[in-house]
Amino acid sequence: MGLDSVSKLAGRAAGLLAALALLLTAACSLPGPKPPVIVKQWTLEYDAPPAAGQRLDAGLKVKRFEAAMSLMGTEMVYRPEANQRGVYAYHRWRVSPADLVGDYLLRDLRAQAALDGVYSERQMQRPRFLLEGGVEEFLEVDAAGQWRASLKVSLTLLDTRKDRLPQSLLFQRQYGFSQPMPSKDPAGLAQAMSAAMAQFSQQARSDIIQAVSQALAMDKSQ
Repeated sequence: MGLDSVSKLAGRAAGLLAALALLLTAACSLPGPKPPVIVKQWTLEYDAPPAAGQRLDAGLKVKRFEAAMSLMGTEMVYRPEANQRGVYAYHRWRVSPADLVGDYLLRDLRAQAALDGVYSERQMQRPRFLLEGGVEEFLEVDAAGQWRASLKVSLTLLDTRKDRLPQSLLFQRQYGFSQPMPSKDPAGLAQAMSAAMAQFSQQARSDIIQAVSQALAMDKSQ
């Protein structure tokens, strides 16, 4: 076989390989089923409080908590540095931060059983005391090689037997708690935020029970 024949065969082989590569590329770009993107969902986990020894003769309704606009979704937000925000890709809270905080505080108030009844906004009961809340911060804060879960919540406790403000306002307070993260990832954030939520719940429940107790004592003194 001459050199010309060998050159022609090599050219044909190179052409076939190029055509095959083009076909494979086109096949990969065709529409069709793609592997699903798995999004992991996270929630809070900590022990509910034990039941109280005494119970007050009063009921409480917990309204659905509100949240800052930046926390309306379920993204797991972190602050890498001042004025910056990021989110963990393919990781979400199970529900919004406002619903997480409100639902867990409701759970803990019921478990503590220091009041005759604790009701959610979805229930028809109309007890005397009403709790409103808002989540202002629910995110990871990164600073100087240390990562922390930061939780900030505002609470307003109202006595519905009073016709108007300020008589109906028992208290309006802001709470802030921060816990170190064991690792810089969604698992570490969920673990640290659970610890911060447990701290907030303990302080908030103490304030609520104390305010309700004082309101009932005022009734007896009048």
